[in-house]
Amino acid sequence: MAVGATKMEEIPVSVQLYSVRGEARRDLRGLVAKLARLGFTGVELEDDLYGQRPEVFRRIVEDAGMIISGVHANLLGSDRPEQLLDRALRLGTRDLVVPMISQRDFTRPDGVERAADSLNRALGLAQACDLRLGYHNHHWEFQRAGGSSYHDQLYARLDPGVFAEVDVYWARVGGADPAAVIRQLGPRVRFVHLKDGPANSVEAPMCALGEGRIDLPAVLEAARSAEWHVVEIDHCHGDMLEALRRSVEYLRARSVAAKQGEPCSATE
Repeated sequence: MAVGATKMEEIPVSVQLYSVRGEARRDLRGLVAKLARLGFTGVELEDDLYGQRPEVFRRIVEDAGMIISGVHANLLGSDRPEQLLDRALRLGTRDLVVPMISQRDFTRPDGVERAADSLNRALGLAQACDLRLGYHNHHWEFQRAGGSSYHDQLYARLDPGVFAEVDVYWARVGGADPAAVIRQLGPRVRFVHLKDGPANSVEAPMCALGEGRIDLPAVLEAARSAEWHVVEIDHCHGDMLEALRRSVEYLRARSVAAKQGEPCSATE
């Protein structure tokens, strides 16, 4: 296989704990064990340790046979970013992701320039601690201004060291083709937030992967070089753990199909 090609079955699957935030507050250890039994190999943290010290949180995850794939941390809005960097190191992850820059900040006349400058400064802080820094999109970055989207303008200004965590659902809600976004960013996409649902509004409940309107086969094909697939369901009808179980099963089925002969993105 050519260098850089990655088969779907080689990409590990993490779960964003925001999906199960209520149960995480009630019984974190029990929840993490359930997620491991569902087949997840990693957890991605929101900016919340649910009352645990970083070392304890890390031990709970490792005791379940998983790792912390990354941490969402608002470095841009912190008065003491060094605390967030230290927390990431103590959690044992190398990846920090800025979860959002507000729509108001993005769409002001100088918003993209300010956002890029802030992320580039945060990258320097992260790299000084041997950490990597990424950015997670919402829907408003895909509004267009001056002939291109804010998202395109942002990545044109960002240091190449800032990686992308593409949230495919919010990209679709914002009017973009998620697979095209991933292809355009290429190897800068290290994490992919996989979620599904009607994708017609911010408020609509989401669903298990493969049961909504996101073209996930196209997304998975485009994202073969990603390091992690991160499943996130912000809110849904019915039982969240059951929706996560069906999501893992969907990805497993896609992996089996790849093993049985789906073409790779590069020539073997």
